Amino acid sequence: MKDKEFIKLRNKFLLDVLIVLIFIIPIIFILKNKIIGNESKILKTIKKEEKVVLLIKSKNCKKCDKSEKVLKDNKIKYIVLNKDTNIDYEKIIKKIDIKKDNIVSPTIIYIENQKVISFLTNIKTEKELEDFINSYKKFR
Repeated sequence: MKDKEFIKLRNKFLLDVLIVLIFIIPIIFILKNKIIGNESKILKTIKKEEKVVLLIKSKNCKKCDKSEKVLKDNKIKYIVLNKDTNIDYEKIIKKIDIKKDNIVSPTIIYIENQKVISFLTNIKTEKELEDFINSYKKFR
């Protein structure tokens, strides 16, 4: 093989490798973040905050909307976990060590230092939620 042919072949090979790397590296980062290391905002909040109120609700749940309104009216800082639309729902529930069978929408979970202190599930009335909130003045 002549030197010019070798150089031309080498340059073509290097260019091909460069093009492949340009396309593959971003794909690897995207997959890594989606599959391995992208921790949900809810889990980050639970780890970061000392006290967290978690409202678990589902789509088209009127009791869930009423419960959320009660939390807002009482100036409770809370985060919402929609069990129908949040892709990390099962991961979050497992992390806070609550069985899926124990959760009926709406559910309010009070977490302190990454541990579930108390939860109220299948909230039927505003009074029931108000009583729960009043028993935990720490929410505020």
